[in-house]
Amino acid sequence: MVFLPFFSHSSLTRNRMFKLMEPPTESSGPRALNSGGSGLTSDNDFNSIFSVLSRRRLAMLAIFTTFLMAVGFFTLTAPKKYVATVTFIAGNGGSTLSQGSNASAGVSSIPILNALLAINGGQSPETYIALLQERPLAAAVIQDVGLDSSPRALLSHINVQPVTNTAMLALKAWWTDPQTAARIANSFATVFVERERDLISGQSRSALEFITKQLPAAQANLRRASADLAAYQVAHSLADINVQTQTTLNTVSGIESRIAQNQVDAGQAQAQLASVSGQLGSMASTIQGSLLLAKNPVLAQLQDQLSQTTIQLQALSHRYTENHPQVIAMRGRQAELERQIAQQQTTVTLNNNIVPNPLYQQLNQQAATLRAQIAGDKAQVSLLNNQLASSSQSLKRLPVEALKLADLKRQATLAENIYNALQQKQSEAIISKTTSLSDVAVTETASPDDVAVKPDVRFNLLVGSIVGLFLALSGAFVLELFDRSIKDEKAALQELGLPILTTVPKITAKRRAALPWLRAVTIESFIMLVSALRYSSDRQLRSFALTSPMQGDGKSTIALNTAVAMAEVRPKVLLVDGDMRRPTLHEKLQLKNTLGFSDVLVNNASLSSVIQQTRYSGLDFLPSGFGPPNAFRLLESPRFLSALAEMLESYDAVIFDTPAIAGMLDALTIASKVDGTLLVVSAGVTDTRATKRALYRLENTTGVSLLGMILNQTELRRNEGAYNNYYIDAMAPLPLAEDTQAV
Repeated sequence: MVFLPFFSHSSLTRNRMFKLMEPPTESSGPRALNSGGSGLTSDNDFNSIFSVLSRRRLAMLAIFTTFLMAVGFFTLTAPKKYVATVTFIAGNGGSTLSQGSNASAGVSSIPILNALLAINGGQSPETYIALLQERPLAAAVIQDVGLDSSPRALLSHINVQPVTNTAMLALKAWWTDPQTAARIANSFATVFVERERDLISGQSRSALEFITKQLPAAQANLRRASADLAAYQVAHSLADINVQTQTTLNTVSGIESRIAQNQVDAGQAQAQLASVSGQLGSMASTIQGSLLLAKNPVLAQLQDQLSQTTIQLQALSHRYTENHPQVIAMRGRQAELERQIAQQQTTVTLNNNIVPNPLYQQLNQQAATLRAQIAGDKAQVSLLNNQLASSSQSLKRLPVEALKLADLKRQATLAENIYNALQQKQSEAIISKTTSLSDVAVTETASPDDVAVKPDVRFNLLVGSIVGLFLALSGAFVLELFDRSIKDEKAALQELGLPILTTVPKITAKRRAALPWLRAVTIESFIMLVSALRYSSDRQLRSFALTSPMQGDGKSTIALNTAVAMAEVRPKVLLVDGDMRRPTLHEKLQLKNTLGFSDVLVNNASLSSVIQQTRYSGLDFLPSGFGPPNAFRLLESPRFLSALAEMLESYDAVIFDTPAIAGMLDALTIASKVDGTLLVVSAGVTDTRATKRALYRLENTTGVSLLGMILNQTELRRNEGAYNNYYIDAMAPLPLAEDTQAV
């Protein structure tokens, strides 16, 4: 706050001042506390929050600015990563065979295609993500792009996530330059599509290889059977066999065809099972779900030991030479700790969540299905063989020539059926192999021009602003929670229970120049203080002491301004600098401090000779004088009371500026000898516990009459103070005053 010279319009001032003279109470006075009612609870809560934010605005600004600068510094100095994104659509790409008539029924004519169709329709997003995170895929990408990296390191540069509520996947790859990032993302897409195509069509290739090996033998068997039948008919000039024999022959041929069909199906399933088993053998049954890492506690312990050892070594180096045994031993310990630190890992695994590999599970399920199919085919062949044995008994009753002819026809028909079945299956396998496309298609490739840059300056600053604002608000309330200072009138009344005679707003030089209304409110505060002092007791009060719990509460400035204000009411006022340890009033009044109050107390000078006139009408000043070695002894001497009586003979009021109570008895001694004592408390500065200790000492000192307290450096808003405009309109501009908040 500032000390404020009062204007010379005495009559106008007094008239307006007496309008305000009312006895001060805990609920009245200048800017008295709003007692409020039940209807004002929400307003009071809002005002309390606003007051906290207003008091802590500088701390909030510091927290917000520091955090935002830290975010900006990290964003600008962190190595840039260029993130390229490629998107897939994952679904049943299937084969063209699956879109024909067989697909409409959900099955094809060969079991392997049914299995393929089932796999294509059952892939989950986790399956594709697991495929994209396999090391063989990363190794193929490294070879394709020409990277100097390991598969494991490359996989740490990609991230695959499903797009919500779609059948799409987004693969993001980041690198130190945009071109390489785009090439990595596109290479992952290409290799992944090819790998998925190979996975789907690999079993078709196994079936095709099996059929291709069987087809030449079936064709040769058909030719041989047809030739034997033709030769036998020509040699024996046999006509066609009768209807009954033909029926029996057809039955036997049908059974043999079904046996051959089941044997072919079992062979295909066996080939498919071999392919699936090979894939299972090269694939892990589990994959890593989530990995939780933490700093290595052993490394932290070793680093602490190294720090302590370094400090001890520095201390020993100052005491001893480099060849001293203790220095040598400590250096050896330092080297050993550095070696152990170098061998430690920076992080350890706290939790490694292993989950089943979805692709391995699907292939394992398919292998079980194929084994069941093979077992079923073998059982069917065994049953058909029994039927064949029964039907063959009828053929044995035929004549030899007819029996031979029937047998040749049966073999020819069987060979033709087998050959036709193999040809059909070969055609289906070829179609499946050539038209089974990958069920993953790239919808958008990565481009170096469209890569995202991380860290993103705008995004980080936006998020940093939001988080910084949250931290600033949290910091304000945390500071408020741990702040023990008296913050405002409400807190002062609750904590101290002492009447507030007036509150003095906080004024700095900048605020004084910009806000003239604040100067007016400050002048109003001291006028109200003088008014309150006149009515604070039923007896006339002429001598006052102003003290504070701690240094820096502004008591000296308050004492000066109180004296100036009182001189407007009582023309003869004496201001005494009773702080012989740290006198400051002579500097504020721009007067000398060669002789003063201490000289009067030791009888080195008369009272009238050391009193000086000030530039304020009706106000004289008694400086502190020389600094005695024991000020308390002087203040306790009988000379103090005689000097005070002499002062009161010449002046209507005497105001003492005393030292702070903390650690000294000077203020208590002066307070016990004057008519009334005022306690100056600085809002947001004075500690509550120190103030309570000061009050305890004042209340337990004989002769002290504590009139109340003055709350200094309060935060005041423009809409507070009932007489702002009144004084602003009535007063002339004030002279320049110095900024003395912390006196």
